[in-house]
Amino acid sequence: MNTEDFNVEPDTFDTSPDLKASLLADFDKATCLAEKLAEIQIPPRAPIVGNWLMEGDLGFIFGARGLGKTWLAMLLARRIAEGVTLGAWTVLQPRKVLYVDGEMPFDGIRERDAVLSAATDADISYLQHEALFHTTGRVLNLTNPLAQAALLEKCQREKIEVLFLDNLSCLFSGIKENDADAWEQVLPWLLDLRRNRIAV
Repeated sequence: MNTEDFNVEPDTFDTSPDLKASLLADFDKATCLAEKLAEIQIPPRAPIVGNWLMEGDLGFIFGARGLGKTWLAMLLARRIAEGVTLGAWTVLQPRKVLYVDGEMPFDGIRERDAVLSAATDADISYLQHEALFHTTGRVLNLTNPLAQAALLEKCQREKIEVLFLDNLSCLFSGIKENDADAWEQVLPWLLDLRRNRIAV
């Protein structure tokens, strides 16, 4: 099934009888009685950090301005990539990490990464807004469904296991953070990431 079917306005959905028949057949294949749930063979989600971050999970770091949310996110990203336990949080193995930054100046990201680094061979990459603009002239806005699709494809291609998005107000321009309806532009993409076992 093409995930693009879920990223369009309702009045532009494909309404062809062929699609309906195909969907019905797929729904029938995936439907089972409750007593048969144990027989469905979907690989279990592996833990990434302790027992609170699993493959495909979605989590948020929140707090007042200036408390160190970005420091914590970058430290967590580094330790996940290095496979190094962080305090009481066990990191079971190194993972491929992509850190998307939409706010910090480039030199700030570079300096913080150097300070937090415990290993030079960690598999962590940065997609940084200032570097993107300097290199290509593009602005990083993940509200755009095409940008979402491109980032998902990048994660799939590079086998990214954990994606950090820092921060909501900068990366999702035009969306009011506390407006549930506005997040309808982003939720299908987050579910696509989950289905691909990418923790966010």
